Parts: sequence; structure tokens; C-alpha cells
Amino acid sequence: MMMVVMVSLTKSTLVEKIREAGALTDVDLHKSMAKDGHVIPDDRFNKYLLDLEIMGLVRVAWVTKDERRIEAVAEESEYYGHAAAGSSGGGSRGSDSNGSGAGGDDTSYEASFPGLER
Repeated sequence: MMMVVMVSLTKSTLVEKIREAGALTDVDLHKSMAKDGHVIPDDRFNKYLLDLEIMGLVRVAWVTKDERRIEAVAEESEYYGHAAAGSSGGGSRGSDSNGSGAGGDDTSYEASFPGLER
């Protein structure tokens, strides 16, 4: 149970640092975390970044072969507010070119798998 709490705390700290800076490189973020006493192995650091990107909290793009640019996308409460409300368009994250959103309708990602019946 203790590990779950530490993972959430580490991800929260990463998001805080990214939001404070607005945008920074993964190298700078890793150094900043280590400076504050949060030593994270490279593989776990990469997983945290991937998780945060999947959650829509940060955007990660390659700058050079060995360096990535990380920037904050939106406030966490804004992101969860849109997802909880089930908005379908209006510029919210999750809307695609045909205007369908993450509202749970039949055009959702999960419904696109063959054989998946609701």
C-alpha cells in the first residue's frame, strides 16, 4: 500500500515542476527532481512521463536524439472536469475530427474493437 502512495506523490511532484516551468527538457526535469531528493531510475521516470502524457496532463516531444521537451497541457481539475462532464466537442481534449468526444457513446475507442458488445 505504501508504494501506491509514493507513486502518486512522485507523479504529482513531476506535474508541479512541469507546470512551474511551463516547459523544460527531460534532462532538466530529472536533475530538478534529484536536487529535491526524488531520485527516480530512468525506466520509472520514462514510465511516469508516459502515464502523464496518456492522462493528458503533459505533452512530450523529441528535441534531439537524447532529449525531450515536456510541457504542461492543462490544469488537472480542468482535464477531469471535462472528462467527468462527458463533453463532446467544443475544443475539449478527447474530441476528434468528427466531433465525437469521450462521452462513452458507441463511437468511443473501446466500441471500435470488433466483437466488443455493449
